[in-house]
Amino acid sequence: MTEDEHQVTPSITYRGPVGFVSALARELRDRDVNVDYEPPPEERGVGGDVHEIVLGIVAAGIYDSIKSGVVAFLGRFGPHGAKVDLPDEED
Repeated sequence: MTEDEHQVTPSITYRGPVGFVSALARELRDRDVNVDYEPPPEERGVGGDVHEIVLGIVAAGIYDSIKSGVVAFLGRFGPHGAKVDLPDEED
């Protein structure tokens, strides 16, 4: 970690299908970001994965790593209805 990089702990808001939130957590963890959230139960069967949820996720790590994970996730899942609100680094 360089002098310009410091640990932050933003609260991220996820909105979208229940089945995608674990992919967001994985994208963040792949970038050495600690992720704390309560995974919602996934419903099995027809239409079970399309229920939209709103979920708070606490991420702890370097802001650029968190932002990079969010951008990568949205590149894959944004077209399928997933949205992520990440506060600016100064917030």
